[in-house]
Amino acid sequence: RDRGGNQSLKANPNRWLVTDNKFTPARPNTIKTSHGYMKAVIKRGGTATKPMFSNDSQRACKGASGADCQLKSSLPAGTYTTDQRVVLKGTASYTFSGGGDYIFLIDDNLTIKSNIIIEAGTTVTFIVSGNITIDADVTNLHGIYSADGNFTFASLGAGADSQLTVEGNIIANAGLSGKSL
Repeated sequence: RDRGGNQSLKANPNRWLVTDNKFTPARPNTIKTSHGYMKAVIKRGGTATKPMFSNDSQRACKGASGADCQLKSSLPAGTYTTDQRVVLKGTASYTFSGGGDYIFLIDDNLTIKSNIIIEAGTTVTFIVSGNITIDADVTNLHGIYSADGNFTFASLGAGADSQLTVEGNIIANAGLSGKSL
């Protein structure tokens, strides 16, 4: 039964209920996980940021430039930014541990090609101005993922894909531009 008492709407066995109602943000034309909103909040709050790519030792990726990013092991918690496309790859999985908060503010597209695991006491958020694409080989995705554009899952073809387990949130169309999941 929906909140209005309509008994014709039934949840599936997992107690999920999907209707044709569209989400309306409390603050019109603003999703608080959009890239523009979060960039402004970070700037207004004076939060220190670190580069994802650079020659700086504080960078998040092992490489100094290019789209390919293998996150450094023992990456310190913090807010990391870039204005270029990012392809997260490397080992079969990357584990964020040790507590702390990680924010990745990407002013372009993000492709994830390895599992992302988050241990207890740690938060990880990817906020992307473009699209987020999950590679077909990814089977575990933990964290919060917000794309102003589309959120897509690559496929190997009918019946060939592994199951993807998501522990967290996926937000598509955070930029309110008509994109989708």
